Amino acid sequence: NNFTDFRDQLIFSEKIWKPITNFQPFIYLDDIGALKKLREYGFKTFSPFIDESYDDEKDTHKRFNHVLLEIRKLCKMDTEEIHKKFVSVLPKIKHNHELLLNFDRKELLLNKLMDISNV
Repeated sequence: NNFTDFRDQLIFSEKIWKPITNFQPFIYLDDIGALKKLREYGFKTFSPFIDESYDDEKDTHKRFNHVLLEIRKLCKMDTEEIHKKFVSVLPKIKHNHELLLNFDRKELLLNKLMDISNV
């Protein structure tokens, strides 16, 4: 199971689970490497629909500005273009939803508790 190793886990907020649960693509702004960590757990992200190179940016302000540029780029697209892009990432959206629904929550919680108790 991809969710059992917590030694180097970023703590993902509920903000990432909400779009996955609701079948939505997302731009996730968090610590450096957050998208990489999601992909390690088996989730799919939305490059090239979204330029995700911001995930490697160490400077917080530069990372934020990069995300802002991506949001502005999406806002400037017309409805037809956005629809085509959305349809192109539907397999990723469905994959993420299924992955989230099917992971073993009990095992996830037990492993997290064991990790905390070993500190």
